[in-house]
Parts: sequence; structure tokens; C-alpha cells
Amino acid sequence: QRPVASGDLIQVAGFKGYVQGVTTRSTLLMTVEGNHVQIPNATIYKDVITNFTTNPNTRFDFVVGVGYDCSVSEAQSVAMEVLTEHQAVVQDPEPQVLIDALGSATVNLRVYFWVNTQKFSGIKVKSAVIRLVKNALEQAGTSMPDDAREVVFPSGVPVRMISDPADAPVVTAVPTPALEGPSVPADEPKAHEA
Repeated sequence: QRPVASGDLIQVAGFKGYVQGVTTRSTLLMTVEGNHVQIPNATIYKDVITNFTTNPNTRFDFVVGVGYDCSVSEAQSVAMEVLTEHQAVVQDPEPQVLIDALGSATVNLRVYFWVNTQKFSGIKVKSAVIRLVKNALEQAGTSMPDDAREVVFPSGVPVRMISDPADAPVVTAVPTPALEGPSVPADEPKAHEA
């Protein structure tokens, strides 16, 4: 039935690579790292074959975290605008920007998009899209904080100034009550096109 042809990117028997040639006894693959792998046809035709070339469109995704103080729907719109304007991003199936998780310091958005990998390099397009989404979010004033860690000292923290003499009394800093987090704007839509 010829499930593979020369030049196809396939994964079989634990190897992923481009088909270089098929003989009556074996199939020669060149892995994505550039190594040649010769696999007996008996192994190939008994194993599950994933052919990445049959459908030219490949889906990619990445996560970007935005601050809790930001409008999530606005961040989705900004990322969606980048996807719709990029020439290498396929519009059918349509790209999506969905809320993936609530992190310790960020609302994590997962950006999904499709690339025709017969025309464009998928990893290069993904790199460009990540860069453009980051730049667009920064220009829109959207914060992208790092993961926060909170250390709690229930009994306070002993503090001594460097300039104080060694026998000076130690002052204990009393912990302050936690600040109230930002509230969600009242006009935040429940559903959003992005």
C-alpha cells in the first residue's frame, strides 16, 4: 500500500526522520539530527507508522503567562491579532488563544496555531510567533510576571543593621497582613472571540 514515500517525515520503531530510500529489504531514514538509520522493512510494516508529511498542516502551541492585574480578554485579543497577521500561520483550522491554567503569579494562556510545514519551517515560525506575541503584549502594557514565591515567617524576622555594634539589641520585624489581590474589572466579558 506504500504508506511512506521518499522525502516523507515519519516516526517508526522509535526513530523519527526523513525517508531517504526504500528497497525490498529495508528503509533508510535520515533523522532530524542528521544520522542515517536503516530499518528492516519487516520491522517497519509490523510497527505503527506516523507520517507527518501526509497532512501538510502541523499544530504548534506555547504558553504565555499574564499578570492577574491585566485584562485577560485584552491579552487574548493581542495574541490573536499576531496570529491572524502572520503570513505563515494557517487560518483554517483557525488559531486559538485559550486560558490554560491559573498559575501562582500568572493567568496562563495557551496559544494554538497551525503551520504548513511543507512551505515553512515549523520551529522557525513558532519562534517568530512567540517573539511577536511577547513584543505585542509588552507594547499593550500587559505584565508578564515571573512565578512568585512567598516565604512566611510567623514569628517575624530578626533584623540587625550592619552599622550597629555587635552588642546592639536585635529588632524583630513583624509580618504585615497580606495585601488584597486585584479585583476583576466589572466590564470583563464572560465570552470572548479569541
